Amino acid sequence: MYNLSMPSNFNKESILQYAELNVKYSPNKVIETYGQATSAEITASGRPIEALQPISLNELEKYVSYSKKHDINFNYTINPSCISNFELTDRGIVSIKKFVMDLHSIGIDTFTIALPAIIEIIQSLNIKTHIVASAICDIDSPQTAIYYKKLNVDRIVLDSDIIRNFKTIKNISTVFGDNIELIVNSPCIKGCLFKIFHYNAIAHEKDYSVNGDRYYRKRCNQIKVSDKLHLLKTNWIRPEDIHYYNEIGVNFFKLAGRTHIEKRNPVKAAEHYLSGEYHGDLQKLIDLFHSEKKYKYYWDNKFLDGYVQAIWDCKPECTGVCDSCSLCSEYAEKSLTLKGNEA
Repeated sequence: MYNLSMPSNFNKESILQYAELNVKYSPNKVIETYGQATSAEITASGRPIEALQPISLNELEKYVSYSKKHDINFNYTINPSCISNFELTDRGIVSIKKFVMDLHSIGIDTFTIALPAIIEIIQSLNIKTHIVASAICDIDSPQTAIYYKKLNVDRIVLDSDIIRNFKTIKNISTVFGDNIELIVNSPCIKGCLFKIFHYNAIAHEKDYSVNGDRYYRKRCNQIKVSDKLHLLKTNWIRPEDIHYYNEIGVNFFKLAGRTHIEKRNPVKAAEHYLSGEYHGDLQKLIDLFHSEKKYKYYWDNKFLDGYVQAIWDCKPECTGVCDSCSLCSEYAEKSLTLKGNEA
């Protein structure tokens, strides 16, 4: 059994479809959608505001109420990597408290947070809330997980770079418990040198009239398409491989993709993950079937059968020293075809 967290398109029809999928694929289910208001007192998050679906607090209130009637929660994201120490000022603390209370008053009790100070501010309100530590927290070891456990967070989203390190994930589960979440379709290259700087660029985008998000996305894509081995090594989990993570204590899986959500089909992606089966180009699934994305390679998902199993069985685990192993190269050659016909 496992739970999915989906990027919200704030569409009531999608909620109805998720509710139907939950019945069809029970006990696997979509437990929540996540996102934020784009016109609110605080709009900073881990994604550029101009790329998000526009929604006001009044519209959000109606959406949250409708979602809960269909047993689907809403997870509000306040997860920028930086807000210029605003959260450490008297004015910032008052502002954050008021904002969270306003959200709580419209039925929101789950928050994804990156900055530890904001976690503590929310907890000081003494209201019933559930805190999810964002992937931006870079939780990649049992030691880091313990710190967040002591902060009394309810769930942690692990750093995607450890997605194939099953022993590490198991150890984190041992110290933190079952409420561990992994992103199944992170667009980032493994060990990305730009990652934290990209998050900071997004956080400070309004401070300067430059589009840091565009720069870092372009640089990341240049690396990915320069060699198909980089695509193979991105941090993805196929629907067919969810069970390996279930076995080591991961019960929550998140699908990224709330930027330009109007061009994606999250419901279609959710069904494949709930069913545990997908035939086609893995890039399409990873991008939630983005209507405008074009790809240099065709990535046949079924040619990846056995790849994660080989890593699971490997003794010792993957070291990251690629010159000593050809596994990724072999599966890149099998599954990725230049300018292939799309299914």
